[in-house]
Order: sequence, then structure tokens, then C-alpha cells
Amino acid sequence: VQATFNVVSEFSLTERGEGGFGSTGKQ
Repeated sequence: VQATFNVVSEFSLTERGEGGFGSTGKQ
């Protein structure tokens, strides 16, 4: 569960920081 939470956290952080997952950050 913690691993999944980590992924979700990174996804949310990337969305707010980069403006979109895979848009200007990781692909």
C-alpha cells in the first residue's frame, strides 16, 4: 500500500509542479 501511495504522491506532485504527468515532466 505504501508503494502505491508513493506513486500517487509523485503523480500528484508532478501534476502540480510540472503541470501534467508526461507533459513536461516524466513520460
